[in-house]
Amino acid sequence: MSSNPSSFARRALPPSVVPTVLALSIQALMASGAYAQSATNSDTPALAEVQVSSTAEVTNASEVTKSYENPAVSASTGLTLTRRETPQSVSTVTRQQMDDENVETLDDALLHATGITATQLDIGARVDYRARGYKITNFKVDGGRIDGDTGFAGQGMSINMDLYDRVEILRGANGLMGNTGDPSGAVEMVRKEPRKTRSTTLSATVGSWNKRQLMADVNQPLTSDGRVRSRFVVSGEDSDGFRDREENKAVGALASFAIDATPDTKIGFGAQYERRRLNGATWGTNVPIWFADGTPTSFSRSLNSAADWSFSERESRGIFANVEHRFENNWTTRFQASSAKGESKTHIGASKANSGGNRGYWNQDGTGGAMNTMFQEGENTTKNVQWSLNGPYELWGQRHEFMVGFNGTDSKSTTFGLKCTTAEGVALGACMNRITDQFAIPDWRDFVANGDTFGEITAARTGINTTSRQKTYGGYIANRFRITEPWSVIAGARVSWQRNYSNGNLASEFSKEITPYIGTVYDLNDNYSVYASYTDIFEAQNRRKINGDYIDPKTGSAYEAGIKGEWLDGLFDGSLAVFYTKQQKLATKDLDPQGNDQYVYGNEAEGVAYINGASGVRTKGFEVDFSGRITPNWNMYGGYTYLKVNNPNSPNTDDDPRHLLRLNTSYRLPGALNRLTVGGGLTSQSSMRQSATGTSHPTQGSNVNIDLKGYTLFHAMARYDFSKQLVGTLNISNLFDKTYYRQYGFYAGAIYGEPRAVKLNLRYQF
Repeated sequence: MSSNPSSFARRALPPSVVPTVLALSIQALMASGAYAQSATNSDTPALAEVQVSSTAEVTNASEVTKSYENPAVSASTGLTLTRRETPQSVSTVTRQQMDDENVETLDDALLHATGITATQLDIGARVDYRARGYKITNFKVDGGRIDGDTGFAGQGMSINMDLYDRVEILRGANGLMGNTGDPSGAVEMVRKEPRKTRSTTLSATVGSWNKRQLMADVNQPLTSDGRVRSRFVVSGEDSDGFRDREENKAVGALASFAIDATPDTKIGFGAQYERRRLNGATWGTNVPIWFADGTPTSFSRSLNSAADWSFSERESRGIFANVEHRFENNWTTRFQASSAKGESKTHIGASKANSGGNRGYWNQDGTGGAMNTMFQEGENTTKNVQWSLNGPYELWGQRHEFMVGFNGTDSKSTTFGLKCTTAEGVALGACMNRITDQFAIPDWRDFVANGDTFGEITAARTGINTTSRQKTYGGYIANRFRITEPWSVIAGARVSWQRNYSNGNLASEFSKEITPYIGTVYDLNDNYSVYASYTDIFEAQNRRKINGDYIDPKTGSAYEAGIKGEWLDGLFDGSLAVFYTKQQKLATKDLDPQGNDQYVYGNEAEGVAYINGASGVRTKGFEVDFSGRITPNWNMYGGYTYLKVNNPNSPNTDDDPRHLLRLNTSYRLPGALNRLTVGGGLTSQSSMRQSATGTSHPTQGSNVNIDLKGYTLFHAMARYDFSKQLVGTLNISNLFDKTYYRQYGFYAGAIYGEPRAVKLNLRYQF
């Protein structure tokens, strides 16, 4: 069946989601009316007693604090600890930060966090998020792993931050909770949860490039005491981009329910839907940095080398459920399960330099261009199950905490075989075309101006598919020992099993791999603590060889030590950390003799082929991180990272900046101006040594090093409270309209960062 690239534009939500969300919303509003009527008409004095007990709500939701600090995290050890009690580096992007800075996507959220950088390879697809010198591969929602990758088949691009309360980011190895140790870190998104008090938030945003976004967030108790409650969030966006022919459409929906079955037992369940489509997507970089004669180019940031029919689309839907019970001795057990299905479509035609043929470099007279085509369609499913038991106990005159648990993930990915046809009905030999005479562009200047030379190429599925599947599960145990009143030690271990399948056949496996973890915290006084931690790294790599087999797991170890402090009764905290990581058997691209990428089964839709090439990779550095509320009117967060990477396989290039600084603050003015809050911040990173990859310099050949220049970006915000219900927020990003790059060198091209953008948001809450 032929795919239809315009289908997304015609349907905001799939047919199954629309009636479900509407029906639930109507029921919630009806329940609201009944609740209000009963509260008004009742003359039973016992109602006050019920209200007092039912509103004693315990929550870690950051939306309650209205702060840049979240009081408790569990990403590192599974134990709910403050950041000061956690012997690793943890940051939180809170709901208040996301509202103040108009954070809409996962990309927005991560690029507001300490120590996180992004390497962008395409427009509308691959973005590698990195921490401490390594790519982040561990993404979670409410503790369950998701396919958060932003590649051609991953679902990271579709994530809609309107559905989430906060993002917890662990920097460093996460061997205890992360199936196996990932040296970069872990990103966990926490959904908005149903609350016991009724509230509705309506939000509308307009901005640069015809930006239009609407959001409704309804929190509705379904019983008078709030023991049965619900939350519905619906969000939609339709915007252009700063590039020619670029259009962004996004939808998100969340329906979540909570039931207090008993005073000590809570049941939660719900469903979620997200979709994002980018028209004008590219395969690789979209602006060449050299002409065919080697002369540097100088193009407008609005230039787009994609055909007018190019698009990239990601869609995900899932269900989730959990049960939590608190025993009389303050022990807690929790069981949760989730299932998600994602679909991806990438149909791209773009003029760019590439390996093979006449290479596609543009001549200044308009000749030399060639259209590259890349088509991919796939789906993935992810099923998670988790159980944990934790609680305190007394021994040797001290109070300790114990935790034991199990988690497992079953993920399956399918790539659909495709056959492609030109606008004239001519069948193509392949859907992946680099540089061929068939798509030689008469004048690339006309192509980038109009986006169409050959007409739309369409794709149909052949029924010949390839699949990969990964089953990972394991158990963990940990104990937080209080050795003395100021000194605690967290010791634990994880044992893991994993099986990888390729087209139904077992490709690789490991069993009973043990990942130890130990951390210690010593309280110097009421404000300061010193800490240290160690964990092994043993991580199966979701990378395949040319023959389709998975490469061997990477191994290593990670060390961290530092000092943490908290002030103002815990409302503001900070840390200074030093870290060191070493790894072996790191995945390295399998290049041909000319230095070009090779692909699994020789098919680019299957992904780049890798080998266990890198050994002895070492990273070291230090970080400063702080966040919180300095006064009731003043929020602040920021961080600085110094990173040095020693990679013997690429000693002359950098994947990460040596220096990274992020600062942000907001302040509510005093006195007669107390309705106005102003704020701003900056992101600054140092330059990186790059090389022309994917294809070489047009005249000097391969191994030409180039610099991705460092840059500093400023942003500003102003918020005005028109009333207790109505708030307006103005955001300006890239305040001084700095020209910078998010990529420089990949396929001898560049990706510009976003110019100055203005957004105005109105938020009404009642």
